[in-house]
Amino acid sequence: MKNISLFHKTVTAILIAAIVFATSCKKQEAPVKMPETTQAQTIDKVPWIPIIGGIVYVLVHVTEGRYYKEVTYNPDGSVASIKEGCKGLGSCSVRGEKQNASGGFTSISSVVYGDDYDYSGEAQLIKTKDGKILLKMSNEPNNEACYQNFFYDNIIEISRPWIIDDYEVLDKLERLYDNAITVQGKYEVFTLEDGKYIIIG
Repeated sequence: MKNISLFHKTVTAILIAAIVFATSCKKQEAPVKMPETTQAQTIDKVPWIPIIGGIVYVLVHVTEGRYYKEVTYNPDGSVASIKEGCKGLGSCSVRGEKQNASGGFTSISSVVYGDDYDYSGEAQLIKTKDGKILLKMSNEPNNEACYQNFFYDNIIEISRPWIIDDYEVLDKLERLYDNAITVQGKYEVFTLEDGKYIIIG
């Protein structure tokens, strides 16, 4: 009887060891949870095509610096002087133009500043499937100065408002005319294989 009892204990111990071993193997085979995908990792999956509204090709002119305005008042409260301009790092103001039927260019904003522009380049206004409006520039040799200077960091700033209110442009982007796009403030820069973009609306 002792031998049978010893036999049962031995078999039981072997079975327990086999179950523990099999369980530990299965634990190792369980799928490993991948880290959550960040926006930078999914950037190539932005739904460029098909695009709901379309693409508007624009010529952009950019003034470097940060916009400032200093107003000096007289003792009676009237304005003595106004000093304004652009200095420092950033994009002080942007002007966008579309090509018209005669081959010339017209502004896509009713507000045009008289700044001397530091560089110009080609850009695209794009509406994606999820309704975002992007300002994208391609990294091409003829666009290099504008591309490098406009996207000067991972976060860029446009300090003077660029108001896109041209009816045809808004119509192509499927935005109502009374829903103008105001581009001002800080924007995160996203990278693609052929260029960079910011989300402006």
